[in-house]
Amino acid sequence: ARHHFSSALKRMSVLMRVEEGYEKGSTYALVKGAPETVAERLAVVPEGYHRAYKHYACQGARVLALAVKKVPDDITLDQMRAMTRGDIERDLEFVGFSIFSC
Repeated sequence: ARHHFSSALKRMSVLMRVEEGYEKGSTYALVKGAPETVAERLAVVPEGYHRAYKHYACQGARVLALAVKKVPDDITLDQMRAMTRGDIERDLEFVGFSIFSC
Protein backbone atom coordinates (compact mmCIF):
# COMPACT_ATOMS: atom_id res chain seq x y z
CA ALA A 1 0.00 0.00 0.00
CA ARG A 2 1.19 3.49 -0.73
CA HIS A 3 -0.30 6.75 0.44
CA HIS A 4 1.15 9.59 -1.58
CA PHE A 5 2.20 12.85 -0.01
CA SER A 6 -0.75 15.01 0.89
CA SER A 7 -0.12 18.70 1.48
CA ALA A 8 -3.25 18.81 3.63
CA LEU A 9 -1.94 15.97 5.86
CA LYS A 10 1.75 16.92 5.49
CA ARG A 11 2.92 13.30 5.30
CA MET A 12 3.15 10.15 3.18
CA SER A 13 3.50 6.47 3.91
CA VAL A 14 4.30 3.18 2.25
CA LEU A 15 4.29 -0.48 3.21
CA MET A 16 7.32 -2.46 2.10
CA ARG A 17 8.53 -6.03 2.39
CA VAL A 18 12.24 -6.82 2.64
CA GLU A 19 13.22 -9.10 -0.24
CA GLU A 20 16.87 -9.83 0.64
CA GLY A 21 19.22 -10.01 3.60
CA TYR A 22 18.81 -11.09 7.18
CA GLU A 23 15.37 -9.48 7.49
CA LYS A 24 14.03 -11.13 4.32
CA GLY A 25 10.25 -11.39 4.54
CA SER A 26 9.91 -8.63 7.14
CA THR A 27 7.27 -5.99 6.45
CA TYR A 28 7.39 -2.35 7.54
CA ALA A 29 5.33 0.80 7.36
CA LEU A 30 7.56 3.77 6.52
CA VAL A 31 6.32 7.31 7.10
CA LYS A 32 7.82 10.73 6.43
CA GLY A 33 6.34 14.13 6.95
CA ALA A 34 6.20 17.35 8.88
CA PRO A 35 7.55 16.80 12.39
CA GLU A 36 4.40 18.11 14.08
CA THR A 37 2.14 15.69 12.18
CA VAL A 38 4.43 12.69 12.61
CA ALA A 39 4.70 13.39 16.36
CA GLU A 40 0.93 12.91 16.67
CA ARG A 41 1.32 9.38 15.28
CA LEU A 42 4.29 8.18 17.34
CA ALA A 43 3.81 5.58 20.06
CA VAL A 44 6.35 7.55 22.13
CA VAL A 45 7.62 11.06 21.37
CA PRO A 46 11.30 11.15 22.37
CA GLU A 47 12.51 13.75 24.84
CA GLY A 48 13.79 16.78 22.97
CA TYR A 49 11.91 15.93 19.76
CA HIS A 50 10.10 19.27 19.45
CA ARG A 51 13.09 21.30 20.57
CA ALA A 52 15.36 19.59 18.02
CA TYR A 53 13.21 20.11 14.93
CA LYS A 54 12.26 23.65 15.91
CA HIS A 55 15.94 24.50 16.34
CA TYR A 56 16.70 23.61 12.72
CA ALA A 57 13.47 25.07 11.36
CA CYS A 58 14.25 28.41 13.03
CA GLN A 59 17.57 28.40 11.19
CA GLY A 60 15.72 28.16 7.88
CA ALA A 61 16.21 24.43 7.31
CA ARG A 62 13.50 22.15 6.00
CA VAL A 63 12.90 19.32 8.44
CA LEU A 64 11.22 15.97 7.77
CA ALA A 65 10.47 13.44 10.49
CA LEU A 66 11.00 9.76 9.65
CA ALA A 67 9.18 6.92 11.39
CA VAL A 68 8.69 3.18 11.04
CA LYS A 69 6.40 0.42 12.28
CA LYS A 70 6.91 -3.33 12.04
CA VAL A 71 3.96 -5.07 10.41
CA PRO A 72 3.27 -8.80 11.01
CA ASP A 73 5.34 -10.84 8.56
CA ASP A 74 2.45 -13.13 7.67
CA ILE A 75 0.41 -10.26 6.20
CA THR A 76 -0.72 -10.97 2.65
CA LEU A 77 -0.52 -8.56 -0.25
CA ASP A 78 -4.33 -8.25 -0.24
CA GLN A 79 -4.29 -7.43 3.49
CA MET A 80 -1.58 -4.83 2.88
CA ARG A 81 -3.67 -3.21 0.16
CA ALA A 82 -6.70 -3.18 2.45
CA MET A 83 -4.92 -1.34 5.28
CA THR A 84 -6.19 2.18 5.73
CA ARG A 85 -3.92 5.17 6.04
CA GLY A 86 -4.97 5.38 9.69
CA ASP A 87 -3.90 1.76 10.29
CA ILE A 88 -0.52 2.36 8.72
CA GLU A 89 0.22 5.76 10.23
CA ARG A 90 -0.23 5.07 13.95
CA ASP A 91 1.88 3.65 16.79
CA LEU A 92 5.03 4.55 14.88
CA GLU A 93 8.62 4.48 16.14
CA PHE A 94 10.66 7.63 15.55
CA VAL A 95 13.74 7.00 13.40
CA GLY A 96 15.19 10.48 12.95
CA PHE A 97 15.01 13.78 11.15
CA SER A 98 16.11 14.53 7.62
CA ILE A 99 17.34 18.13 7.57
CA PHE A 100 17.82 20.14 4.39
CA SER A 101 19.58 23.49 4.47
CA CYS A 102 18.63 25.92 1.77
